[in-house]
Amino acid sequence: MTVMADIDAGPPIFRHTGRAHIRLGKGQKAVRDALIGKLDQGIYRLEEVKCLCGMTEDVVISETDRYGLPLKTVICTYCGLLRTNPRLDAGSLDGFYANEYRDLYMGADYGDMDSYFLDMAARGREALDLIRKTAPWVDLKKADVLEVGCSAGGVLFPFLEAGARVKGFDHDRRYLDYGNKREPALNLLPGGVETLEKEDCKYDIILINHVMEHLADPAGAASAARKRLKPGGLCYVSVPGLKNPAYYNSPVKSFLGSLHIGHLWHFSRLTLRRLLKDFDMLYIDDEVRAVCALSRAGRVEKDFPSEYASNMEFIRDYENAFAWKLRRARNVIRNIRHLIKLV
Repeated sequence: MTVMADIDAGPPIFRHTGRAHIRLGKGQKAVRDALIGKLDQGIYRLEEVKCLCGMTEDVVISETDRYGLPLKTVICTYCGLLRTNPRLDAGSLDGFYANEYRDLYMGADYGDMDSYFLDMAARGREALDLIRKTAPWVDLKKADVLEVGCSAGGVLFPFLEAGARVKGFDHDRRYLDYGNKREPALNLLPGGVETLEKEDCKYDIILINHVMEHLADPAGAASAARKRLKPGGLCYVSVPGLKNPAYYNSPVKSFLGSLHIGHLWHFSRLTLRRLLKDFDMLYIDDEVRAVCALSRAGRVEKDFPSEYASNMEFIRDYENAFAWKLRRARNVIRNIRHLIKLV
């Protein structure tokens, strides 16, 4: 059961006005409007989903996303995980990622493919450095590394440079073609989690970088990754991070700016740990980046405290601070305009 929060006594809530919360380019506006049309016409359908913890008691945080789409974000009152509910059903998600996702998310102002690849390579070096620090026993020159949701292969590139044998799966042919043309040894193939589930190969390292939040079944993805790891293998998982300060210093700026149709789940450090409970957690931070290994017998975590209250407090405090900064900026602009008139 989902209830509407009291805007005065309860959490911050964002009403649907139809206006975008972030600046959209002309192409992004066209994609957004096409999406609204598909939702109105029933071409894209929404479905109700339970929280990953299995509970259905929720509080509505927002009735809109950053693009102005009429989508609700709720918080589970049992565990504190945030999710889009209702969300696009499986067929609609497939259509969205095939037809609208990249152009809506990145827009024409994101930069060219070369810049994007280099940005992802920098992210890959951060992942590689963290793995080396956390698990120095891993011999990358003998490692088989797989990335699920590899895009153009930028994250994999530093692992290739370090001597690993690499492979990546993604559904976007444009990015696969670019990466394979730039560096054929990246070995980028069409596919995703469903491909991983059917694989016979096993890997020393599996990378799932900013993918879990997009998946209809992230628990299934975590299970598939466990089955495809070699003994002693590692899984690197990163998500935007509900309480990640760096994320809110990016162009999203506010909590509402972090909500969009492609993010089905909003993990904190604790809720990601809950998702990865069948792994041994070697490292996890608030960004959120996690390095985990196959659990040994008796090492599975089972008891996790609820983050409902702390996540609600974080969202409320952050939005209050954001509103104060916005009012201050408007006052500065107003004073400057007044001084210009006096001159």
